[in-house]
Amino acid sequence: MNAVGSKPMSETSKPSAEVRLRVEELTGFHAGLVHAVVGCGLGGPELTEFFGGKVRATCVGCGLAVSGEELGRLSLAPGTGGEPDPQADRLRLGYCGRPTCQSRFYQVVVDSVPKVEAAQVVPRALELWKNPPPEPESPHVPKAPVPWWKQRRNQYALGALALVLVVWWKLGPTEGPLAIRKEPTKYQAAPDAYRGGSGEALQ
Repeated sequence: MNAVGSKPMSETSKPSAEVRLRVEELTGFHAGLVHAVVGCGLGGPELTEFFGGKVRATCVGCGLAVSGEELGRLSLAPGTGGEPDPQADRLRLGYCGRPTCQSRFYQVVVDSVPKVEAAQVVPRALELWKNPPPEPESPHVPKAPVPWWKQRRNQYALGALALVLVVWWKLGPTEGPLAIRKEPTKYQAAPDAYRGGSGEALQ
């Protein structure tokens, strides 16, 4: 059933395009085909309709047909769709979806539609599969600046400065313009006046 307001995708006179792939290559080619078709301007319900009816893969040995929509589900992890799917599991492992078939190749057919010319998108899909486009970069969020006293090199400098100050305090000069400390004044006890002393404190 088509989405409300959408028109059925019409056929064109342009021919279809085919490519033979190994079973394990189907998922990669499908991903490249999605990028190629989206680049042609197809999206939304049209994109779903395109892969549902204009893309199909057929086993060259037994003729088992796999729709483009089913090819898309191969990229999902097993069991993601809910119910077990033995055919999809075999295809993910590189075997034909039919248990009794030993073929390892599928013929993929892509039909043309008004916005998509199959003869152009299939080579483009192969190129994008081999050389996928880079993922869009996430917007750069500037980080808050680190306070200067928390920066590693500044912490080392502060530690070295503290060590120099401690050494200077312990071993530095006690007199002169560079003195940062002074030796305490030493006093001697006053001589006993009865013993002939002057009775004044001596320094």
